[in-house]
Amino acid sequence: MFAAVVSTLLEMVSGKNLNDQATLKKFLGSLSKLNQKIRNWRKTAIADHKKLRKLNKLNNAAKLKSIRALGRLLIEAKSAVVGATKEIDELKNAIFIISKAINRKHVQAKNWEKLCHDQARVKGIFSTAYKGLKAKLKTVGSSLLNLQ
Repeated sequence: MFAAVVSTLLEMVSGKNLNDQATLKKFLGSLSKLNQKIRNWRKTAIADHKKLRKLNKLNNAAKLKSIRALGRLLIEAKSAVVGATKEIDELKNAIFIISKAINRKHVQAKNWEKLCHDQARVKGIFSTAYKGLKAKLKTVGSSLLNLQ
């Protein structure tokens, strides 16, 4: 960009005569102004670059802090998942144990029901046998009494 300006100035001056002091002063003055503007631009660019670099450092530090915080949250979340998984496994085991106990109690209840049913049947058998035996004893007793 500045090369084009310098070459344009050189063309303007060379078209005239470099021996002319007024033209030479204007040319040197323009070069001096151009030099000063380039230096000012460079200082501004360097200052802006330093500010941008400082802002980038701060921004990167904030992002790093955020990433570390997210990493800690991720570790906590994984830990919570592991804890929840263990708790789920424990609850599944408890459900398994309770269902086994329920099944066992169900079998016990069936066995008690069968036992009670069998007792009622046995009671009926014994009652019938007792009545039959009582009747038999009466007949034998009356036969014995009749024999005497």
